Amino acid sequence: MWVLWILMGCLGVGRNLIIEEPFKALPFDRAWEIALLSAEQMCEEGKKINPYNFPVLVKIGTSKTRNIITLRYGKVLAKQFVPHFAAKYYVHIKLIKQDDRATGVQIEVTQMKGVKKKEFDQEAENVKNYYLSFLRKNWN
Repeated sequence: MWVLWILMGCLGVGRNLIIEEPFKALPFDRAWEIALLSAEQMCEEGKKINPYNFPVLVKIGTSKTRNIITLRYGKVLAKQFVPHFAAKYYVHIKLIKQDDRATGVQIEVTQMKGVKKKEFDQEAENVKNYYLSFLRKNWN
């Protein structure tokens, strides 16, 4: 049991970064469309220019009833997201709700396959900022 715990700690499995970003209030349905559009645009643009060595989008999943958009990343054709252990990341995007309106988003970047903490922190910050750049453009 201890060996598994030590191994997971060394490989950095299971880290996450959570941030909440407020925006002007919009009807929930409209905000959902904007959040999803922003995620799709980020993924398409990332495939073209790959500004932060993002991996290719493996899957995008949505559940409007559960208020979540999930982006799962894997390998890039030329490089991997981070060159250690073929890192895998998930980005979970949730709208912050007040009644029937959305007042912002919560972004959670989760590492599912190990990299070092310093590298994860930098890459998670890059992913978050990149998504927010699309969201800000579409939300206003």
